Amino acid sequence: QAKALQVSLKNTSHLNSMISSMLNFARMEAGKLMFDLVHQKLPTRINESLYSLRPIAENRNISLQTTFAADLPTVIFDPELMHRVVCNLVENAIKFSQPGSTVNIVVSQHSPNLVKVEISDRGCGIPADKLEMIKTPFYQVVRSDTRPTSGLGLGLAICEKILIGHGTNLTIESHENEGTVCSFFLKTAPGAAA
Repeated sequence: QAKALQVSLKNTSHLNSMISSMLNFARMEAGKLMFDLVHQKLPTRINESLYSLRPIAENRNISLQTTFAADLPTVIFDPELMHRVVCNLVENAIKFSQPGSTVNIVVSQHSPNLVKVEISDRGCGIPADKLEMIKTPFYQVVRSDTRPTSGLGLGLAICEKILIGHGTNLTIESHENEGTVCSFFLKTAPGAAA
């Protein structure tokens, strides 16, 4: 009974996550997503997001390694929506990485006006002919040997819409059987000093 309950709870959580993703995407498509942009340091928000993902990573024997450049300036972003972007990208990196590997999260100052966030893994990568389609809603690269969990194919589409609302977009570089690098930029707050 305990095992059946545990399975039921896991499936309920998964179903809730899928429904939430669909509702969020529908809201975005309808142009009803509200952005609460604040001026904040990014490493704090990223660390909070990673805290919720560490159990998932540990369960797959994957380490999450962060590198934050010294004296990063304050940037402009919606904390809740940025949490969703970071969680989606890091969870994908975990999902497609081999046990024992590392997912790297690097935040650096790209220019006086931009901070760069880069999330990389050494996982299965994305075939070159699928790379252009990967941010399309409901699109998934179906490979049974490399997809340990199911989803809706909305994660990257949601990330892209959130980032567009921040005046940026998601860049994905990937090589099959070598890994994937997802990156985006955020604007520094006016008058923010490094």
